[in-house]
Formats: sequence, C-alpha cells, structure tokens
Amino acid sequence: MRIKQTFPSVTTAYHQTPARNYEGAPAFERSDKERLIQCLTTGTFGNTFYATGQTLSQEAQTLFAQFAQSDPTFLAKATVYARTEGYMRLAPITALVYLSMAEDKSPFKAIFDTVIRNAGDLSDFAYILESHQIRGWGQTPKKAVQGWLKANLSPYQAIKYRNEPP
Repeated sequence: MRIKQTFPSVTTAYHQTPARNYEGAPAFERSDKERLIQCLTTGTFGNTFYATGQTLSQEAQTLFAQFAQSDPTFLAKATVYARTEGYMRLAPITALVYLSMAEDKSPFKAIFDTVIRNAGDLSDFAYILESHQIRGWGQTPKKAVQGWLKANLSPYQAIKYRNEPP
C-alpha cells in the first residue's frame, strides 16, 4: 500500500495497450503476418479455455482468405513452414484450400505435394474443399489431386485410407 502512495502513477506498456485477449486482459497487437504464422503453427481449431473452436477457426480462415488474395507467396511459405517445421496438419491443409482460390495459382501448385503427404491428408483436403462454406472443385485442385494420386498412391495407402468420413 505504501508503495502505491509513493509511486501513484506507475504504468507499464502492458497496462496502456488498447487490445484485449479472449479473456479480456490487456494484450499486444500482432501484425497480420504474425497472426497468420500463429494460426498456422498453433493450428487450434478446437475449443480453448477462453475462445470457442468456431471463433478460432473463423479467425484463421479470415486470415487465410486475406493472404490468399493479398500475398499468396507469403501464405505458401508460411504454410510450408507450419507443415514441415511446425509439424502441423489441419491448419496448413485448410490454408492450402484457400491458396487454391488465389488469383495466382503458382504458389498453390508449388507447395501442394509438400503439404499433402499421404492419402489421409488428401482426403481431408477434399473434404474441406467440398464444404460449401469455402469452395468447390476447380481445374487447379483437380489437376493437383490427379498428379498426387498418380505419383503417390500405393496399394497400401489405398487400403489404409479408404473412403472413411473424416
């Protein structure tokens, strides 16, 4: 108590920030690129203590859509990083779906085989692609899937990852 009387106006940068986290506590603003990397590398689409899975998923999908249009090359690099270095799966596959909608299709084509590693990944990609809230099949995804199937589908994978709902 005595310290507060002696130093009444002590504030920190933490107390002066205008942003709030999901709990409502003061938080620092991150750039869109930092938020994109965070979404891809944490890959949390399920409920957390302060945020619902739907909120987190919607936030990630908004960022994926934004970067697919504004900077698809950065989205592709971040997606590959999350998949290879961050060992994430669902968030990079979801980002890949949004990357397939970009005007410039070359980043999508360049990373498809890096993100889709097995038939299970391919099945999830197709499921997300077909969901009515994102998009339908187009020429670019069809060609990428056909190429992957020709190059990678073994009898083992065909049996292991047979058509089961995700």
